[in-house]
Amino acid sequence: RNLKQDPKIQAPTHNFTSSTISSFKMMDSPIFYPLILLFSPALLVVMSSISLFQFTQMFKGFVEVSKKSAGGYVWKLVQPGLKQTGLVLESVLGPASKFTVNLTHVLLVALMILMIVCAERIRASNKAR
Repeated sequence: RNLKQDPKIQAPTHNFTSSTISSFKMMDSPIFYPLILLFSPALLVVMSSISLFQFTQMFKGFVEVSKKSAGGYVWKLVQPGLKQTGLVLESVLGPASKFTVNLTHVLLVALMILMIVCAERIRASNKAR
């Protein structure tokens, strides 16, 4: 049975036309500026909260793994470096078990995300020139 000739079985196709692309550019319209201005701070706070939660979990997991002494040849090669990195992280950020995120952290990460987005927009506009 030839699948290419069977009209019932067809691979999905995505045809991005100029109208599809122009609908994405519709957000650049001045009509949407108040909505963007209204919802962007909340979106930035949500994004920063999620990224800080991920960082907290990775920090706690990394320190926990770096303190384990397991078998294996590769582990014995890597473990001293992991242990030192875990100690440095704990000396800078405090004990991993007591690490908590407060509102100041969330707002600072939101500002960092905002600065990265603005820098990218500036870079893209300079590249377009």
